[in-house]
Amino acid sequence: MMSYDFGMAFVEAQGASLMLVDSFGRTMQQTPTVEQNIEILRDEISHNLIHGQTFVRNFRKYYPEIYTEITTRQAVQTLLNAEKAKVEELLESGRIEYTEAEKMLESVTERMKRIQKLG
Repeated sequence: MMSYDFGMAFVEAQGASLMLVDSFGRTMQQTPTVEQNIEILRDEISHNLIHGQTFVRNFRKYYPEIYTEITTRQAVQTLLNAEKAKVEELLESGRIEYTEAEKMLESVTERMKRIQKLG
């Protein structure tokens, strides 16, 4: 499971790095040296991204049960985070009372703990 998490984090980091390099390319003064260095960075990051995506794809192919378990757990965590945010939003807007929000948040927290224990 940790291998998958590391692989996905690597892919996400490379994607963010590519966006950062692209923003450098738009904001820096363009000289032949700057353009060449930006292109070198883009190529290396793109290469890393392909390797990371290949790892994740192979993980899914060779370990489908683990892949399904991990992605399902991540989806549940995403839904619980969204539920928590919605309860907080409803409380702040005055649509629910504090005591009701507290009960809801306790429920979400308990379910989050159960999901974390499974991992």
